Amino acid sequence: LLLMLRLVLGPLRRWRRHDATPAWKIAPAIVTGLAVLVATIVLAPDMSLLARLGLVIGIALVPASVMPLVGRSLRRTPLATWGMVVAHLGVAVSVIG
Repeated sequence: LLLMLRLVLGPLRRWRRHDATPAWKIAPAIVTGLAVLVATIVLAPDMSLLARLGLVIGIALVPASVMPLVGRSLRRTPLATWGMVVAHLGVAVSVIG
């Protein structure tokens, strides 16, 4: 569970630098996760806790993994960044499934 939470924050951090992640980068993932949490509580109250947490973290990972592309020229984005985005989206799909 903690590894999945770190995976949400991973694409938003600047690696090899020790600065804090700005709140505006984390906000879409947190808002999406909270919306899914509320939706699962209302629509599926008998869902197990682990299934609910997996769904919330998996869906919160989707906007978190796309955020490194926001504000960039997509043609000039390095291939390593594209690889990171695709890999994190793949993990999100796996966790949701």
